[in-house]
Amino acid sequence: MSKDLNLKNILLTKLNNLLNPNLHKKIIWGLFSTGALLVATPILKSLFAKVDYTDTDRSVTFEIAQSDNEFWIWIGVFFIIMAVALFIKDKYFSKEQPSEFLGISYYICKNYELLLEISKNDLSKFPIDDPIFFETTVFDSLKEIINQHPYPYRRCGVDGDKFPSVEEYIKAHSDALPPNKNDGQYSYFEIVRKPKINELEKIKHEDGVLQLMLNGLNTDLDGISLVGCYQDGCGGEDGLYEEYIFRELWCVFLAIENTHDKPLKLNNITSEIIQNPSFSSFKNNGKENNLILPEAIIKPG
Repeated sequence: MSKDLNLKNILLTKLNNLLNPNLHKKIIWGLFSTGALLVATPILKSLFAKVDYTDTDRSVTFEIAQSDNEFWIWIGVFFIIMAVALFIKDKYFSKEQPSEFLGISYYICKNYELLLEISKNDLSKFPIDDPIFFETTVFDSLKEIINQHPYPYRRCGVDGDKFPSVEEYIKAHSDALPPNKNDGQYSYFEIVRKPKINELEKIKHEDGVLQLMLNGLNTDLDGISLVGCYQDGCGGEDGLYEEYIFRELWCVFLAIENTHDKPLKLNNITSEIIQNPSFSSFKNNGKENNLILPEAIIKPG
């Protein structure tokens, strides 16, 4: 969109539509009504300006004093012309920028059950009334993940092996290290490590996200999975338990709402696509892509 959206302008426009609905139409109607009244009044006055009453004894004449009728007629004609011109301009030549009347929101969802419903085009729980859903290549990837996931829920992890102690675990995995307790990330684990590719290949059937990331993997395992070990203080058994932690599945939905009092139609949206099958940060420069939208009218919000 060529013009940046301004939240203040959107809110003021919405408030104006609530307090003064169809204000421009009222102005046009007011000009036309006033003009018609100014033109019609002198004509009516001329028709009834002189009334004669005659009976057998006398004759009475009632006459209304005439004023400069021509002046008011021309004023009325001017008002009517103004009203017609504004009506034509409003209907056919409006230069309003549609972007000024678009409310842009981003909805982030990481609830797998909700994403499962959305992937099946069930938008009953989406926080917008009567949405029109446009599917992109990102949505195709979401459906691919969900189709490969074996369960109707997602835990983001799989249990691994059990070890008698931290020392024994380090003997088996020399790359394991204690987590940084100060940053609060995985501080509940006693020790963490990065899993090897052959380990993940054995358990990838347990998670759709892991399958997709491994299928598009080159050699870099960063950001795909982590193995953490913890003591089971509630289970009543001593030992160190291993857990494979997978990336959470987050999906961002762009919502465009019409804040104007007229229906609007979008033709296209310019987006940026990161063409990388593996894990990528948001700072990764992508390729500009123009999304052609279907012929759908956005109703006033």
